[in-house]
Amino acid sequence: MARLRVDEVAQSGIGPRASGWRTWCRLHRNWLGDEPVLPLTMHSLAAVIAQLKEGQYGAAADYVSTAKSHHLKQYKWSPMLARQHTVCLRSALQGLGPSKQCDEFELKPLTKAALELECDPAWHAPYCCGWFLLHAS
Repeated sequence: MARLRVDEVAQSGIGPRASGWRTWCRLHRNWLGDEPVLPLTMHSLAAVIAQLKEGQYGAAADYVSTAKSHHLKQYKWSPMLARQHTVCLRSALQGLGPSKQCDEFELKPLTKAALELECDPAWHAPYCCGWFLLHAS
């Protein structure tokens, strides 16, 4: 039974889940003071998710999932909590869009910079790329 419990979460996920739960508890205390974190309520879900929204947390769903997992260890997940979860999470993620990606860059200026430095591309490519990235505007 102990081994079953240990393997519920991959070793690589233990730290992030613990961190997510600490963040949830901190946000809960920010808004609701000494009110118990569990069981989750419609009000506590809204209060914490509102703070995640305000902080533009792109991983808000992960925090809510972690809190829900803690809740389900002792309590039932009602249809009302499920609805609140869905509505609040949708709002929190509204307008965030995908994470920002790096812009493209043209290879011609990179090649020009390498030629100006008289680099042998096979051996000095990392140096040329570094120079280009540091000096290009």
